Amino acid sequence: MTIQAETNEFVELTSEQRSGEVQYAHFSVETRVEHQKKAGVLLKRFSTGGLEHSRKRVKAVLGYRRSLDFDEGNHPGQDFAGVRGGDDGYIVGVVADGVSQSFYGEIAAYCVGKWLLHTFWQERESPPSEDRLEEKLKELETELAPEVVSYPVPQHLAPTLREVLENRRSKGSQAVFAAFVWNAKQNTLGLYQVGDVDALIHYPDGSLELDRAAPTGRWSSAGESEMHLKERSYEGISGIVIKSDGAGKEWGESLADNALNQSAFTRLAQTRAGDDDVSFIAAYWNELQEPQVSNQIRTRAVVSEPELRHQLGRREALARARRRRRHNRRRKAVLFVLGLIICVLLVANLLVAMHSSIECTVRGSSQLC
Repeated sequence: MTIQAETNEFVELTSEQRSGEVQYAHFSVETRVEHQKKAGVLLKRFSTGGLEHSRKRVKAVLGYRRSLDFDEGNHPGQDFAGVRGGDDGYIVGVVADGVSQSFYGEIAAYCVGKWLLHTFWQERESPPSEDRLEEKLKELETELAPEVVSYPVPQHLAPTLREVLENRRSKGSQAVFAAFVWNAKQNTLGLYQVGDVDALIHYPDGSLELDRAAPTGRWSSAGESEMHLKERSYEGISGIVIKSDGAGKEWGESLADNALNQSAFTRLAQTRAGDDDVSFIAAYWNELQEPQVSNQIRTRAVVSEPELRHQLGRREALARARRRRRHNRRRKAVLFVLGLIICVLLVANLLVAMHSSIECTVRGSSQLC
C-alpha cells in the first residue's frame, strides 16, 4: 500500500518498496494563483495591486509497482516515489531509481528520495542552487556510506551471487533521480535531475517538453560516481510528470484523467512490471469541481456543489450582462450614425433649396423658380 501522511502543513504520498501491489493514490490542494489582470470572470477572483488572484486546484498523483522479479521472496523494489503538497501553493515530487548493477540500489533510491522530499519541502520557498544541492548530496553520500559498508548480504544466497554483491559493495549503493519544486501560486518550477529519470513538462497550449540529464550520472554512497546534476527552471506550465524508465516512453504524454487514472496505471503495471519497477509522479492543474481523492486522502478546500452552481450561475449572469451592454453600445453607435446621416441629408437639402432661391433672386424671374 502507498504510505500516506497528513499534517496541518502538508499532505504526502510515498511508495512502499516491499509491497507487491499496484500502488496508486492522489490528492488535490487548492491554492491562490497570481496573474496579471485580464478581461473575463474567474471563480473566487479578487485583486491586489496590479495582480489578479484566483483559486485553482492542483492534483498530485503517485503510481508504483515493483518489478515482478521481487515478488518471490518479497524483496524490495528498487524505485522510490514521493510527493508532498500544501495549501500554501507548493508541490514537491521525486522519483528515484536504484541502479541494478550497484550494491542494493534500493537503499540509495530510498535514502536520496526521502531526503530530497524533506529537503525541498523545507526549502521550498527558496530552493537550493545546483552547486548547493550537489554539495548537500555529497554530504549525504558520506552519511549513507557506513550503512552500505555494514549492510549484511543474506547467507542463504548462492555463493556466486554473494561474491557478485560483495564485489559491488565497493562501488556503493547508487541511484538516479528527478525531483521538482513547483510554486503553483506563481507558476514557477525548479527541476533537478541526475541520470535517466525523465521529466515531461506540459504547457497550457498543449505542447510538451521532454527533459533529461546525462544518462551516466549517478548518486552513490561510495562517493566515486559523477552526478552530472542538472537544474532547470520553468514558468507558465500546466503540469509535470516524472517517471522511471520502467514506465516507458509514452506514459505521461497526456494529462487527461483517463490517461493517468488508476485503471490506466494498472494496465501499464501489468504490461511493464515484468521487466522493471514502474513508478511516476504527476502534478497538474485540475478542475475546481473535483470533490474527492482516492485512498481516503483528504481533498482540501473542496467547493460544494451548491456553491459551485451559484458561482457558475453568477458567472453566466455576468456574461449575459456584458453581452447586453455590448449590444446596447452597438445599438447606440448605429443610431448615432443614422442620426448623423439624416442630419447631413437635411443640411444638404436645405443648402440646395437656398442655392435655388438665390439663383431665382439673381435672375429676377420668379416664374423660373
